[in-house]
Amino acid sequence: MLGGGFRPFFLAAPIYTTCVALFWLTFYFGWLDVNLAVPGFVWRAHEMLIGFSVAVLAGLFLTAVPSWTDSPPVRGRPLAVLFGIWLLGRIALRL
Repeated sequence: MLGGGFRPFFLAAPIYTTCVALFWLTFYFGWLDVNLAVPGFVWRAHEMLIGFSVAVLAGLFLTAVPSWTDSPPVRGRPLAVLFGIWLLGRIALRL
């Protein structure tokens, strides 16, 4: 899974977006009462613009830049750290 930059980010982007959309719908319709750090509509907009877009762009650039520059791709532990930073950013806004 950590063999190429596109793998964790391109896999996580649609899964995360689907989960956020379903969570937001439960919040919007009042089926789930959750205390968010920001209002629900702001959280949803932020997660779609920042959370999803950053995951897709990170996957794109981590895949394309090595081929453009003839440099080795980011793999293994450095890729896991980058993915962890993205994931922590998604978790931090909910706290």
